[in-house]
Amino acid sequence: MSPYPRQRFLDELERGFRGVLGRSRATVAALTEAKEHTGKLARSFGSEIGQEQLIATFLADVLAGLALERDWSDDEVEALLAVAGDVSGESRDVTAMRVFLQTVNHPRLLELPPRLAAETKLRVLLLLPHVTEASVWLWEPTKTFQPLVHMGASGATRSVRAAARRAVFGGDIPPRGLIRAVPILRADQPAAALVLRARQGEVEPALALGRETAIALGAVLDRELLLRRSAETLTLLTRASERRLQRIGLDLHDDPLQGLALLRGDFQLFRRQIVERVTSVPTRDALISRVDDLSARLGAVDATLREMAGSFEDEAFVKQGLEAAIKAEVATLAARASINASVTIEGDLKDLTTSQRIAVHRIVQEALANVREHSRASEVTVSVCRRRHSIHAEIADNGVGFQVERAVFAAAKRGRLGLIGMSERARLLGGTLGVESRPGGPTKVWVTLLEWRPKVEDAPPSPARIPLRAGRGQTVRAAPLDSA
Repeated sequence: MSPYPRQRFLDELERGFRGVLGRSRATVAALTEAKEHTGKLARSFGSEIGQEQLIATFLADVLAGLALERDWSDDEVEALLAVAGDVSGESRDVTAMRVFLQTVNHPRLLELPPRLAAETKLRVLLLLPHVTEASVWLWEPTKTFQPLVHMGASGATRSVRAAARRAVFGGDIPPRGLIRAVPILRADQPAAALVLRARQGEVEPALALGRETAIALGAVLDRELLLRRSAETLTLLTRASERRLQRIGLDLHDDPLQGLALLRGDFQLFRRQIVERVTSVPTRDALISRVDDLSARLGAVDATLREMAGSFEDEAFVKQGLEAAIKAEVATLAARASINASVTIEGDLKDLTTSQRIAVHRIVQEALANVREHSRASEVTVSVCRRRHSIHAEIADNGVGFQVERAVFAAAKRGRLGLIGMSERARLLGGTLGVESRPGGPTKVWVTLLEWRPKVEDAPPSPARIPLRAGRGQTVRAAPLDSA
């Protein structure tokens, strides 16, 4: 390769990659981070790491760092490979192999939604000349046998499905043609399959690459299954919680609200009696004014309780949609607390799962309740942004603020679990919740949920067979999970 000085080849890479990717904020940040990381490696290890390897590391950092922001196209990745090859002086296929080995085990991919992480690993696998298609098939005892992600032109054919099934369940039917499958292990047992379509004459190299990729996919599989279990748990907890809230709403309507209606009627009767029986005009006017004031206060309490009862009816919330529900919460806060409240919503919120919609709604609702009760704020802003692979909600106020750790500890000690409950909702969906505040303010609460569609809320369980591993000298046949 050309003897670029260390800093020069990094500058050359950054300039070439910007020409392909543009100058968006996310792109600039990813390129800067990749340059800093690669530069540190170069300074720390000197000639022990060749520039070819550093160039592959740079490109792997960019692919992993922008996976959440960009929907990589084949043309973009090929253009980046061409830039890397021009700088390194190596052939396209050698550069692709280096990039594959760096990217397939990249730690940043563990931060992504499992499907996106798997897709990125398969994308760099398909950069190599040995494989034309790749897919990951996931098996669970109570679910159908379905592909987690598929990349390639042919789609999930019967032969691909059969190869995946054979990799997970075993069997004595030998593979045929160019399709091969490698089991993905979990706790030393096959729990998924990576299916490859090799190029003609490239079956053995394709299998070697498949085994390397399958090992890297193990952590992705663990996270996918963990999220599925968490989603199922959250679905059950959410349904129980929402049923309880709906019961509270009904109880409010049937008892306290009816009692308030009767009490307001008594006040109206009392007012008429004052008008009829009190002859002193100053005394009568003073009593009527006082009764009217108390009646107005009862009306405000009645309205508040009715709003609370309505907010507990989550079925109505699901029907009206998340955007309308959040705007209603903000409008209610502005009307009841005399706070200058604004809301900004970007992107389409309709394709979130029910659990995700409920989680975002309840977190915004709880954060606004904290603003109303504790912050003494005059302004609050709510922003909800639907990004390509995530949804982000943020609630910020200019109130008095607080010490976060001390407030959380004190609230938990008193049995008030608002912030803890918000964090748990986010955690069970694989997301994160953050609280930023200090005495004197301001305060910001934010939640990020990564895109993930587990399809566990509506799909009924289907019958399945437990996969068995054949011992030495044995053959185990597994019944098919579904039709091919």
